[in-house]
Amino acid sequence: MDYLYEETSKTFKEAEIFLPLIPVKSHKKIAFILLLFSFLFTILFKLTKYKETAKKIYKAKLIIYALASCIFFGFSAIYLICAIGIYA
Repeated sequence: MDYLYEETSKTFKEAEIFLPLIPVKSHKKIAFILLLFSFLFTILFKLTKYKETAKKIYKAKLIIYALASCIFFGFSAIYLICAIGIYA
């Protein structure tokens, strides 16, 4: 686990040369809105009875959560692409 943390930290430091995706002042507002959407998708996931629909809702929820995480922590576009790739 420590190795993974060290490698991730190293990657973050190397990628700091990229410009932020959006201005820092609006990060938390946008992330909060996305987290609310993620919560709504969680409710939809719990209420749906069809497995295929549930899979699509769950995947959308994870992608929205990845977007919110990246925006909240002010990561640049490279992190956003990686997060969506991991969750999708």
